Amino acid sequence: MSKSRFLTQLRSRTGAEIWIAERTGGEGLNRICLAHRIDAGAARRIEPLRDGQHPLGAATLGIARLEDATFSLAEIRPAEVLSRIKERYRRTGRAGIPVPVVSHVVADVARFAAFLHARGLSHGALDVDRVALDYEGRVMVCDVALGVLRRQPQRHDIAALGYLMRALNPQLPAPLLDIAQRATRGKMDAAEVAVGLMAWHKMSGQGVDDEALRISEWMSTLFTERLAAWNSVAEAPALTPDVVRVLRTLIEPSESRSVPAPTQA
Repeated sequence: MSKSRFLTQLRSRTGAEIWIAERTGGEGLNRICLAHRIDAGAARRIEPLRDGQHPLGAATLGIARLEDATFSLAEIRPAEVLSRIKERYRRTGRAGIPVPVVSHVVADVARFAAFLHARGLSHGALDVDRVALDYEGRVMVCDVALGVLRRQPQRHDIAALGYLMRALNPQLPAPLLDIAQRATRGKMDAAEVAVGLMAWHKMSGQGVDDEALRISEWMSTLFTERLAAWNSVAEAPALTPDVVRVLRTLIEPSESRSVPAPTQA
C-alpha cells in the first residue's frame, strides 16, 4: 500500500478543497499529484477512470484517505490553461487564440469527450480553465474525476465544446462557427465535432500535424522560463519547502500547511 503526503493547499475558484500531494515512489513529476476532496461514497464512480486512461486527460491515479476525508488523486503536468493563453494573445492585440489553434485544440477536447461518452461518462465542466496545453503543445483536459462526479448529461459536454470554441476566439470563420452553433444546440455528438474540425483543417490546407508542430514551437518559446521552473521541481531530490514554494508559484495555490500522511487505497 503506497502513501501520499499532503503538502500545500491550493486556492480554488469553486471553493473545492484541493492540495498538492507527494506520492511514495516515482521520479520527477511522477511523484507529485493533485488531491481533490470528494464524497466518500463517490470514490467507486471514478474507478473506470483508473482502468481506462487517455493521453488527452490528466490521469486519475487513485484515492487517498485522511482521517474522515476522501481525495481523488490526479497527475500534474507542466501546462497552461487556455484562459491564460488567450489573455497572452489578447495583449498582442488579437481577438483571441488563432483560429487554427482553436480548431486543433477543440478537436482534441472533443475526442476526449467522445472517449468518456463511449464509457457512459461525461466531464460536465469543460471550459477555458479546465483545458490546458502542456509545454509540447499537447492538450490536457483537467478535473476529469470531478467532472465525472457531477453526473451531467453528455449533451452538456457537447454544448460546452461550442461555447469553448467561441470563448477562445469570437471571430471564427463561417464553417467553424456553424460547428460551434450546431454543437451548442445539441445537433452533433462529440465525435462529429472532432471530425468536423479535422475536416476543416484539411479543407483549409492546414494539416493537423503541421499545426501541432507550430503550437509546440510557440509553447516552447513562450514558456521557456516557466519550463525551467518545472524542471527544477522534477529534478529536485526531495520536495523541500523551497521546492514546494516553486510549485505554489507555478499553479497559484494559497497558504501552505502540513498535515499527517494519508493512505492511498
